[in-house]
Amino acid sequence: MNNLTSYEWVMSELTWYNGVIIYVLLMEIETTRERMIQFAFEEGFTSQNTVEASQFLDLLLNELYRIQLNIRLYLTA
Repeated sequence: MNNLTSYEWVMSELTWYNGVIIYVLLMEIETTRERMIQFAFEEGFTSQNTVEASQFLDLLLNELYRIQLNIRLYLTA
């Protein structure tokens, strides 16, 4: 049996959950970045595919920032 309090258990679960989300986001960010670069070299920096990949990358980076900010705010509250 685990000797964690309810609070400690919730915090460990949140830490695991956020770690998984951040890992998946980082993988998607890297994949999208690589696709964007390939589109830019093959089709040009202003092609529709390059622009859409860039916009999607922005969304992913903003989501990562939002999650990290929420974690920091939660840990300092």
